[in-house]
Amino acid sequence: MKEQVRIGIDPGVKTGYARSVNRKLVELKCLDFWDAYDEILKHDPADIFLVSVEVSNVSHVWHQKKNIRSAAKVGQHVGAVRREGELLVLRLVALGYAVRAVNPRGKINSDRFKKITGWEGRTNEHTRDAGMLSIR
Repeated sequence: MKEQVRIGIDPGVKTGYARSVNRKLVELKCLDFWDAYDEILKHDPADIFLVSVEVSNVSHVWHQKKNIRSAAKVGQHVGAVRREGELLVLRLVALGYAVRAVNPRGKINSDRFKKITGWEGRTNEHTRDAGMLSIR
């Protein structure tokens, strides 16, 4: 039986990258967007079962903002991250990768992440999000 290699990407200024084999994490790191893209390209599309890319939903940023300036700043950031995710999905599909765009789920703390994945190394919010995408 062929190994199922999955990659999870949480795009942004700090991009989370995770790779799992048969849903067990084997690689987890925080990179810039282009280094994460290059990491994916190291793998032949035929060897990757699925690349899951988080594509942010911009509708959640408008509530609980005290003024228009803070809402606009957050909205601009989330919009940029969303577009990075969309462009990454489009390019990887064009290159022949099996890709799934995923809406963000709730955040997970490091203790819960360790229990779910067994990962003992250091993590941050971006790597945990990517890690969860790679094992789903």
